Amino acid sequence: MATIAATVTRPHENVVKFVWASLEQYDEVAFTVGSGSVDAADTLTQGAVTSTIDEVRITSGTLAAGTAAGTLKISGLAGGNYGAGAATTTGGGTLTLSGIQTVTRDSGVSIPTNWVDYTDRNEQVTGTAGAAFNLKIEGGGDDSTFATLNDAQGVALDVTAVGIKQIQEITPYTRPRISAGETDVTSVTVTIIARRERSARGI
Repeated sequence: MATIAATVTRPHENVVKFVWASLEQYDEVAFTVGSGSVDAADTLTQGAVTSTIDEVRITSGTLAAGTAAGTLKISGLAGGNYGAGAATTTGGGTLTLSGIQTVTRDSGVSIPTNWVDYTDRNEQVTGTAGAAFNLKIEGGGDDSTFATLNDAQGVALDVTAVGIKQIQEITPYTRPRISAGETDVTSVTVTIIARRERSARGI
């Protein structure tokens, strides 16, 4: 699961806007011993299985030294599933895949405790939901244990379509998380607007 940071803006001194752009569901495959040219837009090939590389994430080593390891975000998977073993790219790269590709669902970096006094909140989901879409608005007392929050009617914020809802509970940490969707299709932006009591200044 990739964790996406929010863009934070202050449209008014008593309002803050958090935007998590392009939360997605996609395929990802791990690799080791990467060398040569392994770039976004290359075709990744292993036997009859192909896909387009959308992003290269190197966690250790380098391609120049032939020691790169990490993950590839891929789309357009065709011809079956990848497995452990050698693969190539159209750019001339070589790498060893660690096994079958996995489905990755993005979550958002939590709204931290310094915004907890902004207690009037709503969330909006825009973009392409895709089939079987589900996004949860979660909160917790720390940044590791979360539960699904509720809307103003006490209904769990298990969001299944684009739209706007109010958030009932205010927790020290709040985040959006995709829990289901359509691979290569689901891509949504989550916006939370939070407001606090207006100050006496300027009244």
